[in-house]
Amino acid sequence: MILPSHHSAVRFIAVCLLVLTLTGCVAGQSLKYNDLPALGTPQVQSKGNMNLEVLDQRPYVLDGTKKNTYIGHYRAGFGNPWDVKTSSGNPFAEEMRQSLIRELLQVGFSSKNNPADSTLRVVILEWNMDTYINATLWYDLNVLILDPAGSIIHQQKIAKKQSIEGSFWTGAKSAVEKKAPEIFQQVIHQIVTDNKEHFAISR
Repeated sequence: MILPSHHSAVRFIAVCLLVLTLTGCVAGQSLKYNDLPALGTPQVQSKGNMNLEVLDQRPYVLDGTKKNTYIGHYRAGFGNPWDVKTSSGNPFAEEMRQSLIRELLQVGFSSKNNPADSTLRVVILEWNMDTYINATLWYDLNVLILDPAGSIIHQQKIAKKQSIEGSFWTGAKSAVEKKAPEIFQQVIHQIVTDNKEHFAISR
């Protein structure tokens, strides 16, 4: 009988430990995207009102494959995926809408449903993540500024794929819990910062 080498045995044990670790900690997971602080520079003077719409157009949400609380998945030890949802239980689009309201307030805009005001509309075409030993988070958003008549006066695409480095021993779960909300905050900040001049133009 051929016995495994010392290095092979160590590698085998390490893989088994990784499988057990990941299998035991990924079921029923959530990430906190709500109640994150705004990143914009505080403004005292009001700059006007904005109507705000956030639409979840992810194809797997529209066809019912995934719930509207879905934000990605963790993979267990053998690679099988487990869905990750918003910790609040609110739809992801609502999490984004509430975060945008906080960011708008921070920079001097209020969000009210008034037909006389312009509209910031964010269409979520994609927001997803795949987490195992390392993680990838990717998003694709269409940002529209509409005048009171509903005509598009500005449009921006915000899309990116970001890697989150994990650990061989514990996977990327801990890193994702820290970095994913930070990425979300940065995207919210970018939406408002990149478009706030167009808010003023359309008032």
